[in-house]
Amino acid sequence: MTESVDKYNVGARVFHWSIALLILMLLCVGFYMDQMSASPFKFQLYGWHKAFGITVLGLALLRVIWRLSSKTPESLSAHKRWEKMLSKTIHIVLYIAMVAMPLSGWVMSSAGGHAVSFFGLFDMPSIVSENTDLGRMANQAHGLLAYVIIGCVCLHILGALKHHIVDRDATLSRMGGHVLFGVIGLALLAIALFIPIQNTLDGLFEKSAAQVVSVEEFDSSKE
Repeated sequence: MTESVDKYNVGARVFHWSIALLILMLLCVGFYMDQMSASPFKFQLYGWHKAFGITVLGLALLRVIWRLSSKTPESLSAHKRWEKMLSKTIHIVLYIAMVAMPLSGWVMSSAGGHAVSFFGLFDMPSIVSENTDLGRMANQAHGLLAYVIIGCVCLHILGALKHHIVDRDATLSRMGGHVLFGVIGLALLAIALFIPIQNTLDGLFEKSAAQVVSVEEFDSSKE
């Protein structure tokens, strides 16, 4: 657990990349599910989404324990003060969000009276009693946390790529990363954001079209 302080140990790297991949995939699937009409496949996706969400929660808690019980490399001397402060802030927010995001989903399901099955092996206990208002609040928190994670992960990836490509330091390699990982991560973030951005634009176009129609109808009535 303390094999080297010049790079992150194997455990830290396994937690980092496995949680990162799961979160990015869950974001993509989560936004996609919201646009689906009710169907058996949608409910199956919801089940998998919940199960993998619980997996992220467990891995995130284990990662925190691992982080507290093992040595981590110090920031490189070439890192500027503002870079260190920004990096620390993003990491703290991400650690909180990694736990809060699946917890809010769990609360949302329990408050709505829905079971949270762990891949069909067993059901997680209801974390709260049925409560419509609480379920609505958890749903809003779940959605907000998704955008918080997207923003933090995007900054995290861009920072890592900046250190690797521009500064040419060992920041990315110490976590066993590669430029390709950053490109894939940014692509998954773009995919995750595509649906909500498209819906927002469609809503704006529909609103503008409705206003034009209203104006035309008003002008016609005057004639």
